[in-house]
Amino acid sequence: PIPLGTAGSVKHAAGNANKTVLVISGDTLTDCDISDALDFHKQKGAKVTIVLKRVSAPTEYGVALLSQDGRITRFLEKPSNSEVFSDLANTGIYIIEPDVLDFVPENRSFDFSMDLFPELLKRNIPIYGYEMQGYWCDIGNIKQYMQAQRDMFDRKLSFNTTAQNKNGIYIEEGAHISENASITAPC
Repeated sequence: PIPLGTAGSVKHAAGNANKTVLVISGDTLTDCDISDALDFHKQKGAKVTIVLKRVSAPTEYGVALLSQDGRITRFLEKPSNSEVFSDLANTGIYIIEPDVLDFVPENRSFDFSMDLFPELLKRNIPIYGYEMQGYWCDIGNIKQYMQAQRDMFDRKLSFNTTAQNKNGIYIEEGAHISENASITAPC
């Protein structure tokens, strides 16, 4: 009945989870190999692993600073230009051990980046950063969504489709397109 924030919502959805929880933000397009991130998480004995990606505009995201072994030593959500200390962006993909959700209060808004991660760092609870390879795009606004579509057409990420490319227009077999329709590539 009330907004619970990112961490509060995951805690609510996970219930009494007794297994590792994987969180993938819904406004993200990626071809990241999650199994590699899970292996990294287990190997490090992490309580939380944040999947990170190098970006050219870090002020749009949470950023992390890593130690030699991949442990996050500093994290800041959407830093100003003068606060940027890293180009490793939070992708919104998290691997979380269930006992970490005990730090999330019941029935109130609580955010991963603004609340939980700073609290864990303060308590010296091991959070690691896995630097992903491959494609990642935040599609939280129309400009980013359009860029992600162009990137798919340009094959900058791996994805499967049965659609055939006909002059920049991808059409699946059996699709019916009205004779009155006007379609302009790329689409």
